[in-house]
Parts: sequence; structure tokens; C-alpha cells
Amino acid sequence: MRSETAPMWTAFLIGLGVMLIIAAFMVMATGKLKLTRDTTLTREENTGAFWAWVGGMILVGIISIAIATPHFGPGG
Repeated sequence: MRSETAPMWTAFLIGLGVMLIIAAFMVMATGKLKLTRDTTLTREENTGAFWAWVGGMILVGIISIAIATPHFGPGG
């Protein structure tokens, strides 16, 4: 029996993807990423690690949206 609402996992993955992409743009705008209480990456001091984290957030966000979007909608 098919459901007339989107499955919870698709809504979760789409929400996760959107949040990760928004977070990545916020990190790019500020130039700082706080990982732990003691560890902060800045664009000027840790260029490679900073862009690796930003790229990873964007990549995981796009992948999660791409996986969930075809299954979102009536009938799942």
C-alpha cells in the first residue's frame, strides 16, 4: 500500500541538504568555522582545511537532495 505523503526519510534528507548548503554559505561569508570549543578554522590561516570543510558540506548537501528529490511527492 502506497502512502499519499512523502516518506519521512525524504523530508529529512532534503532538510539536511538545505541546512548544509545554507551553513556552508554562512561559513563562507564569515570566514570562520568553529569545529570544537578549542578548534576554529579560518579562511586566512587554514585555507586548505577551511575549503575542504566548506566543499564537503556543499557536496553532502547536494548529494542528499539529489537522492531524496525523486522520492518526494505523493506515493513516495
